Amino acid sequence: MLHSEKQASAAKTPLPWEDPLELFAQWPGPAVVVSGPNFIIELVSSLLLRIWNCPLEEVLHQPYFEARKGKALAGLEQAFQQVYTQAQPLTWGVAPVAYPKDGGIIHAVHRIEITPFINESNQVTGAVAIGHDITNEILAQQRAEEKKQLTQHILDSSPDCVKIMELDGSLKYVNEKGVQLLELDDFATIEGKSWQNLLPPAGQQIIDQAVQKAAQGEKVQFTSYCPTLRGNPRWWDVLVAPVTNGTGAITGIISVSRDITERIRSEQELSFRSLLLEAQLDNNPDAILLTTLDRKILMGNRQFEQMWGLPRGSLSRLSDADSLNMVQHQVANAAALQQHVEWLYANNSVCGIFEISFKDGRIIEQHCFPVIGPDGVCHARCWQCRDITTQRRQTAQLQESEERHRTLTRQLELMVNDRTAQLQDSLKHLQRSNEELQQFAHVTSHDLKEPLRKIKTFTSRLQLELQEKVGEQSMGHLQKIQHAASRMTAMIDGVLQYASLNEAEQPREPVDLAHILHDIRADLEVLIDERNAVLSLHCSTQVYGVPILIYQLLYNLINNSLKFARQGVPPQITIDCEPFDLEGEAAVKITVSDNGIGFHKDYAADIFKSFKRLHSKDRYEGTGLGLSLCKKIVEGHRGTISATSVEGAGAVFTIILPTRL
Repeated sequence: MLHSEKQASAAKTPLPWEDPLELFAQWPGPAVVVSGPNFIIELVSSLLLRIWNCPLEEVLHQPYFEARKGKALAGLEQAFQQVYTQAQPLTWGVAPVAYPKDGGIIHAVHRIEITPFINESNQVTGAVAIGHDITNEILAQQRAEEKKQLTQHILDSSPDCVKIMELDGSLKYVNEKGVQLLELDDFATIEGKSWQNLLPPAGQQIIDQAVQKAAQGEKVQFTSYCPTLRGNPRWWDVLVAPVTNGTGAITGIISVSRDITERIRSEQELSFRSLLLEAQLDNNPDAILLTTLDRKILMGNRQFEQMWGLPRGSLSRLSDADSLNMVQHQVANAAALQQHVEWLYANNSVCGIFEISFKDGRIIEQHCFPVIGPDGVCHARCWQCRDITTQRRQTAQLQESEERHRTLTRQLELMVNDRTAQLQDSLKHLQRSNEELQQFAHVTSHDLKEPLRKIKTFTSRLQLELQEKVGEQSMGHLQKIQHAASRMTAMIDGVLQYASLNEAEQPREPVDLAHILHDIRADLEVLIDERNAVLSLHCSTQVYGVPILIYQLLYNLINNSLKFARQGVPPQITIDCEPFDLEGEAAVKITVSDNGIGFHKDYAADIFKSFKRLHSKDRYEGTGLGLSLCKKIVEGHRGTISATSVEGAGAVFTIILPTRL
């Protein structure tokens, strides 16, 4: 096999074998030598003949591709032509082969190398094709590929984020789950980048240290916070370890990161709930203790320690039995308490209430109930103690107070019964007095009305007898006497009716206030003239009531204004009326004002009391019943009356009367 002039000169060196066939017969692999443009077979190794399964004579000195027509490897002819054309060796293809050996069939894989023969004129005169057995190499590659695929499958099946890195921490590989966990669109976006630089600054130092230790052959495990590439928060449990080859040399770094975000959140939530529970327990007014079924203390609040006089923080070092032994000397009923606690622990599913009496006088109400888990099984017991000392004292005081109240009630009932009997006797006496008073009113009115009838009778006779003998003025005087007598008769009838108000309500009817005021002006004409009084009437509305009583009401008020005039000052009396809303009911507001002597404002309520006089009888005549009668008349008509005044500047009386029944 000559490739250059040096090789050509070397080819002239005599070979140790005189017969080339002998050389090829012993060649360990398949080999063939061809010459000329038709690829004439010159030499064939014995192994190749076994592979071809034919004798040497059948193929020797025959054109290769005619002797092997239909059996030659596809593409082999083109490979020989390429070697002839380019005058360069060619490693061509891999071919599976099978041949008999030792009674069996050997299956192997050969890689074919073709080398040209070049003469001194640099022309290709032939070629040798040798097959090299690469079966073990192929098998090793297959095993390596299978191992690689298995490793890939394991990595892709892992629920963790697996990263393969160079010794400096640059990323070479991230498994599929890791791509998902890191929220990567494509690993290529971070391939070759430093793992440390993907973390926030706060987490880069721990990664740097882990990579350095792994590069030196150490394994490192830690927990770290690192958000995804989309910024979503994540917590990781990370293991960083060296990757070694067959000789033990460190060739890379592997990192396995497990997403523990949910675990961290659960731990944080559990921690928060634990803190919240502790806060709720410490802020609970009751003393609370949680114990296991084997009497170990899980948790207790400061109120429990304070109530039982235990050192702060001692509950965490004690069992329930220990704490009970420490406080028994404070309890008056310690034996009963011990028995009750033992019974509750022996009956885990029941609730219990026990009243603890302390030697210092305190009374504690203890509630115990089981803590049932989702599985329906009791896992712990909760002891809740409440100081009810004050409550018991208040209950006792309340019971004592209730007993006093019942005693007072019985005494009051007796007093009420006695008073009721007295009132009933008084009522009977008052009824008899009213009956006698009514009889007296009837008799008195009859006795008064008899002389009035005579006055009216004789006045009528005088009017007839003197009709043509006296002047008009005298006849007018007689007429006024006659009118006054008639008015007096009506007044007596009204007083008689008023005295009967308690027995039966007098008939009500519309009352024309203008007509009432006109009659009052006429009846008081002499007094008005004597006092040079000015009476201004501005009232033309109606009210609903008893006419004679409405007359008496306004008569008394106007007569008072005339009576209590200032010395030397002509009285000026004004009566005004206007509509008024009396709690949703139509009413009229009547105002009687004057310029008289008035009264002090402190007496505004007293003037309506019976027999109440503000001035002596020597200065102003009267009985002290006028305004009290006015108040009674107004209230009998479901109205109100009030008075205001400035002493020495007159008074104003305001009456509110309904305009409907």
